[in-house]
Amino acid sequence: MGDNGCGKSTLLKLLCAKLSPLGGEIKRSPKPLFYLPQDAAVRILGVNLEQDLSIWQMAGLNPEKVLNHPLMQGFAPQTWTMQTQELSKGTLQAYLNSVMLSLPDCYPVLDEPFAALDAHRAELLERELSQREGYLIVSHFQTQAAPRTVVRLEEGKLW
Repeated sequence: MGDNGCGKSTLLKLLCAKLSPLGGEIKRSPKPLFYLPQDAAVRILGVNLEQDLSIWQMAGLNPEKVLNHPLMQGFAPQTWTMQTQELSKGTLQAYLNSVMLSLPDCYPVLDEPFAALDAHRAELLERELSQREGYLIVSHFQTQAAPRTVVRLEEGKLW
């Protein structure tokens, strides 16, 4: 948790090797990390969700898990073929969270994963995360996702 601009997203990017530290070293677990930034659209590789899902399928993801995931329920069928820039941030966030939750052996590292979701999908995501062995969430507020440890980032220090 932490206020705007205190470095939460920067810390996640350092942990996920999206940024290099200016000094020292970061030891990372061999378990693969799934980094989901605040701007979910940057994680979409295809021009639409259908194409993006086919790319994930080539990497071994079962597309049926994503298509049938509770976070994706209720979206219109044309959602899958619309250009990604035509989709809402909430739709993109729900899609990428469902991809992450469908990956068997990843450790989720999520930057404001609830921000664009409606209340129902936020509750579904919280429920799913609480059943995982571990995850790291950066947020402006504490979630109900049963975190084992809550850390506050303030003035460059973890509390």
